[in-house]
Amino acid sequence: MIKHCVFLNLAEEAEFELLMDAYEMIGEVLDDIDGVYDFAAGPNRDFEGKSPAYETGFVITFVNKDALDAYAQHPKHAEAGEILTSLCFNGAAGILVFDLDVGDGDEEIVVEGA
Repeated sequence: MIKHCVFLNLAEEAEFELLMDAYEMIGEVLDDIDGVYDFAAGPNRDFEGKSPAYETGFVITFVNKDALDAYAQHPKHAEAGEILTSLCFNGAAGILVFDLDVGDGDEEIVVEGA
């Protein structure tokens, strides 16, 4: 499984309604894609005080990289990405993405270099 984690450093003038529109578009994309486990979006509470610049984000769990690729290539993904980029401080530079390979739940996670 792949956890696609996206964190947004919103510009001061970012409009909440546009953010919600982009999140809704992402949900619509996921309705068209096989291999999606879940999608969750929300504010960053930053309880440890380590990421205050990233006010919000979302996580999508895909069954594999093929499902993630289908999502990435979907035209509505590009449209939602344009909206998110326009809302972020310094555009695309204000978006942080992690694609975590979390296995299938039955395999041992190996960290290279550890």
